[in-house]
Amino acid sequence: MTRDIKKDLVAFLREHFDDSVVPVTFDAGDPTQPATDGDVRFADYDGANDYPQVAIASEDPTVAGGGETGYSGMDPGGNGGIQDTITSVQIDCWGGPDDADIYQSDGSHPDVVANALGREVHDILFEADESDDGPPTPDGYDWVNAQPPTESNDTERSPTHYRRFVVARLKHTE
Repeated sequence: MTRDIKKDLVAFLREHFDDSVVPVTFDAGDPTQPATDGDVRFADYDGANDYPQVAIASEDPTVAGGGETGYSGMDPGGNGGIQDTITSVQIDCWGGPDDADIYQSDGSHPDVVANALGREVHDILFEADESDDGPPTPDGYDWVNAQPPTESNDTERSPTHYRRFVVARLKHTE
C-alpha cells in the first residue's frame, strides 16, 4: 500500500502544533481534514500566498538496502518482498515579507515568526516517539525525526521573504 506521506505529515503537524508559540495569529488547521484550509498545508507556490504558513514542499523516498530488486526483505508471512522506506520531506516555514498584512495588524517581524515556526516543527518531529517527552510516532511509521531549522530567506524578492526549512525523515515498511 502506497502512503500519502505529505498528507500524513500535514495531519500529524496540525494535531500537535502549538499555535501559541507563533507571535502572530496562526491556525494550524483541522488534523482530520489535511486538505482543508489551515496554516499548515501542502505547498502551493503557483498561487498567491498568505503568511505565516508551514508548507510541506517535497518528498524523496529511498529504499535503504533495496538493491536491484527494490526490496529490503521478505514478508515473514510469505507474502513477497517488503520495502523499508525512509522518506525525506522538506518543510518550508514561511514568515513571509515584513509588509504582509499580518504584521501590520499583529506586529512582530517575519524573521521572528519564521524562526518560531521552524523551531516548533522541529520540536514536534524530533521529539516524536513513544516516550512521555513528545507526541507519539504517527500511526504506520516506525520513526520520525528532523534536522534543526535552517535559515533560507528569499533575498531575490523585494522585500525579503523570511523562511526556515526543516528536513523531516520518516521510516515505514511497505
